[in-house]
Amino acid sequence: MKKFLTLLLISLFINQTIKAQTSGGPDAYGYIWRDSNDPLGPTYNWIDVIAKGGTQVGSLSDDNSVGSYNMGFSFHYYWYDVSSYWIGSNGYLGFTSGQLSSVFAAIPSTAGSQNFLAALGADLLFD
Repeated sequence: MKKFLTLLLISLFINQTIKAQTSGGPDAYGYIWRDSNDPLGPTYNWIDVIAKGGTQVGSLSDDNSVGSYNMGFSFHYYWYDVSSYWIGSNGYLGFTSGQLSSVFAAIPSTAGSQNFLAALGADLLFD
């Protein structure tokens, strides 16, 4: 009987699916996010920027950033305007110079850096 109950409990846990969060917000500034798995999210559409005439960025290695690069326009990000960026090897765009760690704080926050977008937000490794 114990084996049966143990097997039953194990099968219940194995058969349960964990649904990843596909949207969030709004935060204190009204920002929300959705990924392409959310029913109201964007349709995934990979664009190969190299094939479109983009510039391949070199000099990235473990835990560094390169830049600055001019956007050619500015946009309002939380409480300030942004017109240039740095590319960080940990999967983010920073809006001031300097390396950010791969453990990103929530934005907005009274602690830590708040001047980045972390689309990948991971410690990326380079060959």
